[in-house]
Amino acid sequence: MRKKKLPDTHLYLEYLLPIAMKARNEKRIPKTQIMRIIVELCAERELSISELSVLLLRTKGTLHTHYIGFMCDHGLLQRKFPGHQVQPKQKYVADRSVLENTDYFSSSE
Repeated sequence: MRKKKLPDTHLYLEYLLPIAMKARNEKRIPKTQIMRIIVELCAERELSISELSVLLLRTKGTLHTHYIGFMCDHGLLQRKFPGHQVQPKQKYVADRSVLENTDYFSSSE
């Protein structure tokens, strides 16, 4: 059983839980679904990798290695501090329009 509640330090993100719920409930889901969820979350609010980690119940290392870098390099996410990949206050933003305007999400879910 996956955790349903956020740690007390991250309660301000509670309104984003419905978007993240599929990733929180399932340990293994297709990469395109995780990327879609990350875009939806970052379209709602600028999020740090730590905040994404708490919301998605994935490690920061996994998110950075398998998702965030790729998504930034391909225009699916934007860094708040462009040119600074290793920035302690780095946050990520997205525009929902990338969900319709890219081939990364066209595969069946």
